[in-house]
This record gives sequence, C-alpha cells and structure tokens, in this order.
Amino acid sequence: MRKSFAALAIFIMSYSLSGEANVILNKTRVIISEENNQNALLFTNNDNHPNIIQSWVTSNNDIDGTFENGLSNFFITPPIFKINPSESQELKIKYISEQHNPLEENLFYFHFLQIPPVKKTKNDSKNQLVITQKHTIKLFYRPKALKDIDFNINTDLLVTPKNIDSNLAFLIKNTSKYYANILNIKVNELQQKNTIWNSRIMVLKPGEDKLLLTKTTYLKKYNKVTYQVSLVGDHGGLVKSNHIITK
Repeated sequence: MRKSFAALAIFIMSYSLSGEANVILNKTRVIISEENNQNALLFTNNDNHPNIIQSWVTSNNDIDGTFENGLSNFFITPPIFKINPSESQELKIKYISEQHNPLEENLFYFHFLQIPPVKKTKNDSKNQLVITQKHTIKLFYRPKALKDIDFNINTDLLVTPKNIDSNLAFLIKNTSKYYANILNIKVNELQQKNTIWNSRIMVLKPGEDKLLLTKTTYLKKYNKVTYQVSLVGDHGGLVKSNHIITK
C-alpha cells in the first residue's frame, strides 16, 4: 500500500510538457449521446517502454484543468492504467449526471496524462524529475432533444462580411443547438487564396456570435467576392461552405 502511494506522489509532482504523443488515441473528439450515455476510447502505445495513462474530464470553462478539478459527472474505467509497448487499452467514459442543458449540446474537456517509467540508476535519489505529456480533446454530450436535429453549415452558421475601419471583418453567428468549431476562413480573391484567419480553432457555443477582425484591406475593387468557411466535423474531418458577396 505504501509503495502505491509513493508512486502516485511522483505522478502528481511530475512536470507536464506538451508535445507529440507516442501514446495514440483513436479519436480527436468524444461524443456521448443521451441514448447510451457512454463511449469507448482506444489508446495505443507506440513507445518502446510502458506508460501510465491517467485521465479525467473538466468543465467547458476549464480547458487546462488539472486532475484535482476533474468532474464527478463522468465515470471513467479504468481512470489510471499501465499500457505496454505496442499494446492497446480500451477506456470507457460514462455520463452519470443530470447537470446539463437538456436542449443544447454540452461541451466538456477530456484530458489524459502520459507518464513514462522512472529510470533506475545506481545513484538513485528519492527526488526524481519525471517528464510527462498532457493532452486534451473536446467531449460533447448530446441530449435527446437533438436526436432528430442536424447541424447544417449552410443554414446554421451565419457569416456576414463587414468593413471595419477599411479592413475586412466577419461577423459569425451560430444559430444552431450545437457547438461550431471553426478552423479558418479563406477569401478566394486574395493572392494565392490567402487564409485571413487560421489559428487556434474558434469555438462558438449555441446562439453565440463573434466579430472576427482581420488586417486584410476591405476588397473594394471586386464586384463579387467568394470566401470559404471550414469547420471541424464530428470525426475530425473538415466541413466546408462556400459563400459569395456581391455589390
């Protein structure tokens, strides 16, 4: 019992580092519907050594959440496990709460911590630095009210170009009951179909709107301007919508 506690203390005190994972998750996002209230994830270890995986879920306003801030709304089995080289391990997430919006999609964040083994040397000391990697993906919970309602990028996402101080801007409004994960907007008339916005994914919650300001001069010389909006879909692929502005 003492050995398990000591090992856990090392994990908690370890330094978290973002980087490329050698433990691969088979999903880029998790979707749980109210019909089954659970989903399964598959982890695969591509390292040449075993790893410990610890996972938890936090609220939609806690993207950098720690294990200590994990929600009790979800039951994860197993919450911590060892995965050997070239092996896979299934993890199940079950939603066990009723604290959600019953009419709209609900957003949470699923985190997992990849913890490598502590190398033993002849000069072992009690204090060792363990470099870990923490990764986060979105978790969406969909209530029964959305069962027969789909997200349509052409009708549910309203994108209005605007002239703000002679610069091109876009007012983006999500009129759907789902979260919209916008990757970028491209204006075809700009040189080389320049992407005017492409950084961290913009997430619009249901009913939310945001004004996207750019440093691109408003395109006055064109009678017609075409632009493309790209969203990230349920399975991580891109969903695109083309639009035309006429003067």
